[in-house]
Amino acid sequence: MDNIKSVSDIVDSALCDLGLEKAVELWKIRNAIFTIFDKGFSENIRVISLRDGVLTLAVPSSVWIQELSFMEQDIIIKINGFLKGKFVSRIKFKEV
Repeated sequence: MDNIKSVSDIVDSALCDLGLEKAVELWKIRNAIFTIFDKGFSENIRVISLRDGVLTLAVPSSVWIQELSFMEQDIIIKINGFLKGKFVSRIKFKEV
């Protein structure tokens, strides 16, 4: 009975085997952003990537980049708190 795995462990292992763990991580971050922040905020940013703790977000203008740069640490704290882990250490904003 010691070798029994939880469904979560099995799913996590399968996702890793399929190379989908990064996609799931990005989905969790997108979900966190839409859950934590208001609609005006969350609908104007797009999650592009997460590499080595650096989250890249696409935003509509340089004004958004400037505003969000001031809020970067708060955004990181809220996302990591929601996800209960240290996923994001820095945010890079990109104008699209």
